[in-house]
Amino acid sequence: MSKVKTHKVIGFRSTRLAIIFFVFIILLSMQFGPYNQSQLANISTLLIAVLSITLLTGASGQISLGQGAIMAVGGYSSALLVTKLEISMWLAFILAIFISALFGLFLGLAAARLSGPYLAGTTLVMALAIPSIAIRFESFFSGDIGISVDYGYPPNWLTNLIGEISIEEWSLYVALPFAALALFAVLNLSNTRSGRTWRAVRDNEVAASLAGINIARTKVIAFVCASALAGLAGAIYGFRGLVGPSVYPTDLSLTLLTAA
Repeated sequence: MSKVKTHKVIGFRSTRLAIIFFVFIILLSMQFGPYNQSQLANISTLLIAVLSITLLTGASGQISLGQGAIMAVGGYSSALLVTKLEISMWLAFILAIFISALFGLFLGLAAARLSGPYLAGTTLVMALAIPSIAIRFESFFSGDIGISVDYGYPPNWLTNLIGEISIEEWSLYVALPFAALALFAVLNLSNTRSGRTWRAVRDNEVAASLAGINIARTKVIAFVCASALAGLAGAIYGFRGLVGPSVYPTDLSLTLLTAA
């Protein structure tokens, strides 16, 4: 089978899986009340975070114990943008992705020469440091209490289309499309040239280096992509109305790694 046909088949499968996931969650939500719809929104959001680890650890072989902290970066970024600058929720989400990716770039540059337990330890320190920073600079990050965020209500065109929508249902409608898109992107990216390069580095760095692959750059790119996804997940996670240390605890990173 030619490469073009292979990419088409992979793209079709990725699209099909993303659509199946989207439709399944929508149909499931119709059978539930507000509480369970809120849980489905959380599941969709955490799926994005798990996919970030799938990219970082599964594809490139880098172990991160700090994805929860990167989620916090995305969450605080979007919350501060909404509360301080009063920009829209959607623009805040997009900017949170870029801010988290930039954070991942600096982290990736610092960790490019590390591997195994040394990399895991570095990311764990980051996971412990982020909540402490939020508490230390209480006047800006609101300390332990966190930042209360009002992301608004469903748009009129949506309520006119499907009727009255609860806040819980609205949170699901926000999280689910992003989760489906993230699933589609990760499934496709894993089978691109970049994905194959990541796997080559994961399997054997020496052989990959001899094949002409820039190991450090490859690791940094993987960190940036994974951080962008984790930041998006963190921004949506704050959609529940509060962004604070208790929302992104240290054990969240371990939970995500286990789930991946």
